[in-house]
Amino acid sequence: MTKGGYPLSLTDVPETWRTDIAGIDVSHWDGQINWREVNPEGVYFVYIKATEGDDYVDPNFETNWEGVKNTLLHRGAYHFFLPAQSEARQMLHAKHFIQTVKTLEDGDMAPMVDVEDDPNIKPELFQARLLVFIKEIESYFKTSPIIYTTKDLYRKYLSWHNSFQQYELWIADYSYERPSLCDKKNPRIWQFTDRGRVKGIPNQVDMNLFYDTPEDLKKLFIKK
Repeated sequence: MTKGGYPLSLTDVPETWRTDIAGIDVSHWDGQINWREVNPEGVYFVYIKATEGDDYVDPNFETNWEGVKNTLLHRGAYHFFLPAQSEARQMLHAKHFIQTVKTLEDGDMAPMVDVEDDPNIKPELFQARLLVFIKEIESYFKTSPIIYTTKDLYRKYLSWHNSFQQYELWIADYSYERPSLCDKKNPRIWQFTDRGRVKGIPNQVDMNLFYDTPEDLKKLFIKK
């Protein structure tokens, strides 16, 4: 069991909230991953950090992106959103993400936007800047991205703006219960720990549960 007040593994999650579809998300902080050793049983998908801002590429993105390609895992790429930067810069951020990921193949997953930085700006600015980024990558990849965020940031910036209701939510909430949102919307993915252990990954890793069926998960797949 956990020593830090939240689950550390899939088996730590109470059966009431457990699902059959688990995933992980990784960046260079997780170390050099041996994807051949990552056990696919219970881990179905992986999201890999690609970019941040308009010039940063995660040092391990290309290695991880190619490493997952020949496994049973479904892969997705994500961008770390910087809301303090202007709408013009957000367009550059989107183009940088597009140039880094380049193409999504059949069976890859929709892009994810990691929204966890809070510069405490006016909600209208936050929303406008996020929409610029989202709409640009949505137009290029021809699929709606997933928004990853916390309960607090969702309530503060996104819950009351209709433009974000169409997007699937991925909520980080380290607890023993599936997160409940202020507007009762059900997040599709729950990140329940940042200290999971998975074979083939040297460091502790974020672990997630997908709610609904494998057929619902396929709706997030790229189809070509």
